[in-house]
Formats: sequence, structure tokens, C-alpha cells
Amino acid sequence: MTSFASWTSILFGLALSGAPALADDAIRAEGPLAETLIAKAEISRVLVAGFQSIGAAPPERPALWAAVPATWRGKSLCLRLLSADGTYTAQQSFAVPPDWGGGVSPLDFATAFADRLEALKADEMAVRVSLGDCSAGDAVYALGSWNSDRQSGPADGVLLLNSMRASEVYLIEKGSGRELSCTVKTADASTSFDTLCLIPAPLLSGEGRLTFEVNSIRRGTFDPVTLLSIEKGLP
Repeated sequence: MTSFASWTSILFGLALSGAPALADDAIRAEGPLAETLIAKAEISRVLVAGFQSIGAAPPERPALWAAVPATWRGKSLCLRLLSADGTYTAQQSFAVPPDWGGGVSPLDFATAFADRLEALKADEMAVRVSLGDCSAGDAVYALGSWNSDRQSGPADGVLLLNSMRASEVYLIEKGSGRELSCTVKTADASTSFDTLCLIPAPLLSGEGRLTFEVNSIRRGTFDPVTLLSIEKGLP
């Protein structure tokens, strides 16, 4: 298992080179943003905290973007945010226009807590972008990002999981059978996620959907396998 001492350096090594190529800002919020900021967090029990790319901080913060595939045109997506310490949560549905051609789009974020959130680094907020409005359960995820320069792909993705302190976690990509190791935090104040899994850029390039098995080992025993799907759809 990879040492967790290099957690932050791994994340910030994922920034892309080259000038960003952004899609037209055509994805619009549906309804108000629902957000909560509390003094003491409850321990999260959500497996997938976020799926995102990490880059250098932009000049204006807070900033959100998502790489939304063309196959989501005419549908809704749900943005969910969860701070690493568990004190901030937010969710908002967005409408993807029927002529959406796929690409990177900023997501409007009318938060009432901008003064508190703007300082949070890219690895201190989990971003979960899923197909369907926020009344639906998560099924398929697209790449998002928090307080990072808006970039176009392909880029390594970071899957942030809450394994509930498993001793080992790894992924198996169902199409190829390829195994991807994950880094489990051994000691951290985060209550929202404790595991980082890198999804290499070659897997994310092109079009289509990837399905992964999430395998967790706890005190020598395997937890039940969980399946999750992510979109490629990067330019």
C-alpha cells in the first residue's frame, strides 16, 4: 500500500498542462442551492464522497466545474459537495441543454458561505456530480473539481471514498479486469473520506462508461463488493 505521507503531493501532481479549452456555459441551475454549515460534523457513511480532478488554485474562488459528457444532453445532473471535515454539505440540480455537445462547464454556485469556503483547497472539498436530479439516487458519476483551474482532459481522476477505516481498498475495472490500488489514510481529521483512488488518464479518455468494483478488506475479511460507474466523455 502506498504511504499516505505523500497524499497532498499526489493530488497536486495531477494538474494538467496546456491552456484550458472550455465548453460554453450553458448548464443552468434548477431551483435553489441547498446548503448546510454546522459546527460539529456527523461521521459520513456515504461510500463515494467525490470524483474529481485536482489542479492549481484559480484567481477567483470558490470555483466549480464539471466535465459533462454529450450523452447527458437534455437530462439533469446533481452536484453534491462535502467538506473534508464534514461540516459543510450542499446539493443542487442542474439542467443540461438538449443541444449539449459535451465538455467542461462551470457550475453556478450561489453560496451564502463564500467567505468561509473560498479558502478550502482542491483536496478539502469532495465534489460528486451524478446523472439525474438530486431526488434520484447516485448511479453514474462525471468528473468535477473544486477551487482548481478549469481544465480540459484527459486528466487523472481522483475517486474519494469513505471506506469506514478499511485496512486496504482497491478497484477492479470490469471491462479490462485491471486492478487499481488505493491509498487509505491511516490518521486524519477528515470525517468525509479516508481513501484516495487514482483513475489514470488513459482510462478516462475517449467516450463511454467505466464500471468499477470497490473491494475493501477489514481485519483480514472482505467487505461486500460495491459497483460504481463513471463517465469518460472528456475531450
